[in-house]
Amino acid sequence: MPVSPRIVMEIQSTGRWELRTSDLADLVDIVGADVLTHFATSFLHADRIVSLTTMFQLSRADTPDGTPGSHRNFFAFASFLIGSLRELGEELKDLKSALVARDLFDESAWVADLERWELWGRANRVNTVRKKLCFHTDAPMFKKGLLSLAQTRTGNFTLIHGSSGKLRHGSFAFASETALEGLKKQQGTLELVGEPAQYLHVTAPLEREFIRILERLHLRPLLVTIRTGV
Repeated sequence: MPVSPRIVMEIQSTGRWELRTSDLADLVDIVGADVLTHFATSFLHADRIVSLTTMFQLSRADTPDGTPGSHRNFFAFASFLIGSLRELGEELKDLKSALVARDLFDESAWVADLERWELWGRANRVNTVRKKLCFHTDAPMFKKGLLSLAQTRTGNFTLIHGSSGKLRHGSFAFASETALEGLKKQQGTLELVGEPAQYLHVTAPLEREFIRILERLHLRPLLVTIRTGV
């Protein structure tokens, strides 16, 4: 029988904090390798989503909203965000299965916190965007968008634009316009992302679920507060 490891939550006065175990091997034996594996894969995508959102928010200082560069940055952010949310949804499905197998699943806790992200990422329209626009590009879809724009747009059409002489402030508008038109023709809507700031909180429900599992297995973290520079 594994000896219960000590789980410590250390919080420093600087704001830095750390959750650690005194013995990883014993933690794996108690929680289960599959459960910890799928927590790891889920957290990887959740952390990636937070990083994407943070980088997009920071980019607004250099490329203010409404500029060509801001449109390009948002298009890139939304594309990779949707793809990462799709991957997160699949990993959460596997995490749920692993929790069920270890008799650790709590349906009410899941519905209250993680089900939103599981279902969002596994929706059919999200999968379509992932396959055709995010990590892959679908030339037939782009062609449909191109032909639709050619039939419906009259007069001048912007191909490339910018807001300064710097390349990072410009965008090949023709590419994103073609992609979005093709996607709209296929799906009928482009409303998938919403307010970017909401994705900064995607790790919070995963953290709560991880702590719930530890507490369920009598591994409640020991809180340690450290004052630094005193």
